[in-house]
Parts: sequence; C-alpha cells; structure tokens
Amino acid sequence: MIIGEVEVIATEKREKEKRKQMEDKRIKRKMVKTDADAAHAQSMELLELKTMSSSLYTDTNELPLRHLLNSLDGARTGLKEFCRPLGKAIKTYEELPVAPFSSINEENMSDNIDRMVLSNDQQYLYDICLLTEH
Repeated sequence: MIIGEVEVIATEKREKEKRKQMEDKRIKRKMVKTDADAAHAQSMELLELKTMSSSLYTDTNELPLRHLLNSLDGARTGLKEFCRPLGKAIKTYEELPVAPFSSINEENMSDNIDRMVLSNDQQYLYDICLLTEH
C-alpha cells in the first residue's frame, strides 16, 4: 500500500510543520522584551499581519530602523547611545534648523488611498491610523 504510506508521510509532514509553526510563535512571544516590542507585537496581532523574517526585509528593501542604525553606526555602547559618526551627529541635533513640513491629521486623511502605491511600512502606518480614528 504505497498510497497509504504516502498519506502517512504527508500527514506526518503537516504535523511536523504545525509543531514548527507553534514553536516559532512561542519563541517570538519570548522575544518580546520591551514595552515598545510588546506594543509592536500587539499591533501586529490587531492588524493580523504576519511578521516577515529579517531575510525578507532585505528583499523588500525595507530594513528595521534599529538594524539600519546598527549597520551605519555600530552597536550601541549604552541604553541610549551610538558611538560612531552617526551617534556624534545625533548629539548635535538640537542645533540644526527644523525643515518645513505639513502635519497630517485624521481629518484630512483619505480613506480611499490606493494601498498598492504604498510601501510595506507606509501600509502598516496607514492601517494604524485607520484603526486609531475609529
């Protein structure tokens, strides 16, 4: 009965994949360490978005800010400090002029924005804005 064996193998493979997914979710929950991480994880659950692995961020050309800063300036030396050129420039930010900008508020935000023209990060922020206005 080769067909029966194939079904058993397929079932075992599905169960193994399910166990792996459950283990991955458990590990992700353990990785939530700070309040910011917890808020981000909760937002992801509310929006029902799947977290992309770090290797996929490079494929979409969108890197998390922390990883981008670490690659540009090196690892932090303390809780709030960067030690290389970027970190030194950040310390003098108060002396820099403010660039002109216009703020966006919920009243003038359109509900019918074409999501396909937005990057993944922009879509994520747009979804958060939509959730907070209701």
